[in-house]
Amino acid sequence: QCPWRHPELLLPLPQALVALRRVLLAQFSAFPSNGADLYEELKTSTAILSTGIGSLDKLLDAGLYTGEVTEIVGGPGSGKTQVCLCVAANVAYGLQQNVVYIDSNGGLTASRILQLLQARTPDEEVQAGALQRIQVVRAFDIFQMLDVLQDCRGTLSQQVSSASGTVKVGGDCGLSHCGGLPTSGRSAEGRVGADDAAG
Repeated sequence: QCPWRHPELLLPLPQALVALRRVLLAQFSAFPSNGADLYEELKTSTAILSTGIGSLDKLLDAGLYTGEVTEIVGGPGSGKTQVCLCVAANVAYGLQQNVVYIDSNGGLTASRILQLLQARTPDEEVQAGALQRIQVVRAFDIFQMLDVLQDCRGTLSQQVSSASGTVKVGGDCGLSHCGGLPTSGRSAEGRVGADDAAG
């Protein structure tokens, strides 16, 4: 006999099983989210950093997004390092944010960043302020790179835990320059440069 047709044959579930079912549903089931709420959360947790290069910003859908890794690929001499230097100068000068520039191939030169800043402003004090906001860290193998990224994560965690108000993403780890490392995220699809990543 089918129990669905004869409810008297169904055994009542003990209360413990009902409670267990509720707990499992609460912990492991998906909750519906309002699209507008998700959009507001995205707006408060994401910043778009202009590269300072209009055509590249257009290619990247307005610039570099915090929380993402953007890989720049291309052959030697194709301009990967120059793009990263432009982004570093633009973030330090235009957005007045701190930059951690992770140099994995010795391509960073302070004189080139100074040239980029001089093209933006003749004011030497402003140039010096922007240069002070760029911290250079050298990492020539994957282990040094992981150490640098872990240190950066720790620094950001300390800043978030000691902050009393809202923390805007995009400060101290605004840019990284990592040569030859596997990355994920949005890609410029090989149209700009090679084995360097800015994120």
